[in-house]
Amino acid sequence: MSDAKTQVGQIRTEVHGHVFKIIIDNVAKKNSFSPQMMAQMSDAMTLLDRTDDYWVGVLCAEGPDFTAGLDMPKFFASDF
Repeated sequence: MSDAKTQVGQIRTEVHGHVFKIIIDNVAKKNSFSPQMMAQMSDAMTLLDRTDDYWVGVLCAEGPDFTAGLDMPKFFASDF
């Protein structure tokens, strides 16, 4: 059994002047979304909408894949 902690995806944000950058970061799973990441994305989009200092939002992803969609087992664990 490995002591290494399983990598968990996340939504990160960065601010560059008036640009609010939202980054999908779950490279190990082709940037698929977990339920936690969906909540983080909602929070990031709400922050972008409610902050007058952010004039534009940019959505991007780490690694070679933009997103594989939903990480289905994490959304419907009892069905798989």
